[in-house]
Amino acid sequence: FLIVSIITISLLSCNTYRKKTFLDFEFGMSYSEYIQHAKDLEKSGLIKNLNGRDFEYSIQLPNNKIVYFNVRVNVFQMARLTAFFLRLQENLTEEDNRQLYYLLQSKHGFPTQKFEKNDNYWNAVWDQGNSEIKLKLLDYYETLNFGEIIYWANGSLYDNILEIDKKENGIIDVDNKY
Repeated sequence: FLIVSIITISLLSCNTYRKKTFLDFEFGMSYSEYIQHAKDLEKSGLIKNLNGRDFEYSIQLPNNKIVYFNVRVNVFQMARLTAFFLRLQENLTEEDNRQLYYLLQSKHGFPTQKFEKNDNYWNAVWDQGNSEIKLKLLDYYETLNFGEIIYWANGSLYDNILEIDKKENGIIDVDNKY
């Protein structure tokens, strides 16, 4: 009984350093776990043009407009997945900015830093304890950086991801696509 208890506790403790996030990737995945899941997403058509840590992704807004992103993932051969950077491929109208915000709000609740305009950009932050989502949308046309959504592990989750050596856990079913 004691041996079974120790094994069960150790297996459960490994999973506490994981957090399901964007497209059901998990912070803390190894590179091989990430690449397998990304290949599955590409086969299913949820992402396109997978090239290692980069791919393209689109979100349909409530007003039916499709918004396209270039995604860069922070996961390397000898490290764990710790962040996603989704960069807009085009500038959005003020209404589209609101629609994208409302879509994120419907998935993650009200932000801890409300959606408001600062200088030339709109900004909102969802602090989720050990992780954070930041939406930053530019409000002008003089740059190629139109805005971004950033997901990252922070606080103790980030520290634990760097320390723990996790095992392969197979394919993850996606249930949180936008």
